[in-house]
Amino acid sequence: MQAAVASSHDFDEFTTRLAGDGVTVWPRMSTQQPDQITGYSVSLNDWTNAAGEPVRFGGGKLAPDLSWPKLHARWGLIETTERQAGGAGTGTAAGGRASDAAGDADRPRGVRPRGAAAARRARRRAGVARS
Repeated sequence: MQAAVASSHDFDEFTTRLAGDGVTVWPRMSTQQPDQITGYSVSLNDWTNAAGEPVRFGGGKLAPDLSWPKLHARWGLIETTERQAGGAGTGTAAGGRASDAAGDADRPRGVRPRGAAAARRARRRAGVARS
């Protein structure tokens, strides 16, 4: 997972790299802002419990630097650096505002929404239906 983080610039790239290694990423979506990822867990594709369900591990439980806030902050920094260098990074620059929604007060400090499109792709990959 550390190699996937080191070579990824965003959540989509991270999940794609892990999928290539037989790891499924399960995003946890906000109950207050359904298009916002608030965490994630991972499972090995061939590792299940007695009921045949995937055995999941939260990113932050595997290593502190794999927690969602740490990954999001890392990718935000990469995007800011690319934007300052004239690159085509996406997302929110550090200190910038991606949303002025009233629910921002419930967001962990330093975490910005990635946008509806990224959230939909993450849910589709994880097989999560929006209710």
